[in-house]
This record gives sequence, structure tokens and C-alpha cells, in this order.
Amino acid sequence: MSTVIPELHDAELIEMRHDSKSKTMELRFLDAGEQPVDLTLSQIKQFRCTDFGLQNVVFQFVVHGVNEALTESEINSNLTWMYTNDSREILATTEEIDSIVELVMKREVLMVVLTPSFGAQFVAITNDIL
Repeated sequence: MSTVIPELHDAELIEMRHDSKSKTMELRFLDAGEQPVDLTLSQIKQFRCTDFGLQNVVFQFVVHGVNEALTESEINSNLTWMYTNDSREILATTEEIDSIVELVMKREVLMVVLTPSFGAQFVAITNDIL
């Protein structure tokens, strides 16, 4: 992981593109100065995005262990949300979530969390960010 994660507070997420064959997710932001910022998540394992709309303003963009460290409880909470469907059914067992928490804590995989001021919320587990 050699990418420096830019400051994205108040940036706007304007585009997302997921390619299931290559297991990549391209994210395009306009930073607070309206300059484009592109990030690519490679070898994405799982993600969830909700509320992508006409305006998607970032409050916080965290890559655990890269630009900020999340607590074990925060990782667990984000994973539980990621594996929950619109009917509030959790689609992973406690054991599956616990094993991913361990991988994230050991930094064997990356957890990416976009907390919105308004609009899209996003959590992903991936191997790298370019």
C-alpha cells in the first residue's frame, strides 16, 4: 500500500464504478477546492454503499491503519453494518465477522469507511488502494 490518502473532509463523492471481474472499485471525488481525486480499491472482498444521491458529501474517509486507526469495536460495528441488508438481517455469522475483524486488526486486509455529512455511506474490505 503506497498510496497516500488525501484529506477528503467536505469532498464530494461524484462517481463510483465497480468491476466484479477485476474486483476493483473506482471512487472519484471533488475535493473542497473542486479538484478531482481518484482512488481505486483493488481485490475488493466485500462492500456496501447506501444513499448515493445527488449530493454525497464526505465527513470522514478512513482507511484503517493508513490514515487513521479504528478501534476493534468500530471495526466490528462497521462490518456488522456492511453485512446487514435493508431488512436489517445480518448476512454473516458472528464468527465470520470476528475473523474479518482479526484480519483488519492485523492489517492483512484494509477497511475503508466513508462517513457522510450528507448522502452516500460506504464500507469496504479490500487488499489495496491505488
